[in-house]
Amino acid sequence: GENLIRWEEDIPLEPFNRPFVIVDSISMNGAELTLHYNQSIVADINVTNVGLQGCNGGIVSMTSDSQLLTISVGESTFEALEPDASQFIENAFQIALGDSIHDWTHIPFTLTTQFGDETYAQEYEIEVLSPNITAELINIDDSQGDNDQRLDPGEFVSLTFRITNTGHYRAESPRISLANNEGYIRVITSEIPINDLEVNESTEITFDIYR
Repeated sequence: GENLIRWEEDIPLEPFNRPFVIVDSISMNGAELTLHYNQSIVADINVTNVGLQGCNGGIVSMTSDSQLLTISVGESTFEALEPDASQFIENAFQIALGDSIHDWTHIPFTLTTQFGDETYAQEYEIEVLSPNITAELINIDDSQGDNDQRLDPGEFVSLTFRITNTGHYRAESPRISLANNEGYIRVITSEIPINDLEVNESTEITFDIYR
């Protein structure tokens, strides 16, 4: 067996003998930090003075280096706080998420509290839910040609695809396009609009092409 020697000792922690204000909670649109793409957001925060002295108020700012996040209102103020006192700030920040964010993207941002000569930065992440569209070729209809389900020269062919939303948020009025990058075929129907697709929902669409 192995010998085990248990050693316990108190570690002294020196309290902040001065004001020290932190953000101890944040919510976005009344919920946690899981949001969806193309969304406008208001953020509420709660600040608390965890120091041993009162402060005369200060500023909380929100910043992010991400191009996927637009901050339209990024600064809010709080009033004087005695030790252990808190203040809830409604609509502290206003932000917007872009419409081309991949599913389950994590967007970092920073909340910085400024009070007197002190600053304190806290790091957060927004988790973004988005649709993810997949396409599966399920039928080749060349009945106007030799009906061998192959793309032969000189044939008009209909290609049917199963379109599925495998993401974690509904796809709102998506438009599905078919493009030929090699020049071997001509796409007759190049784009098809479809109705909203909920998560894990599928639909079928057909493109007409000529080879």
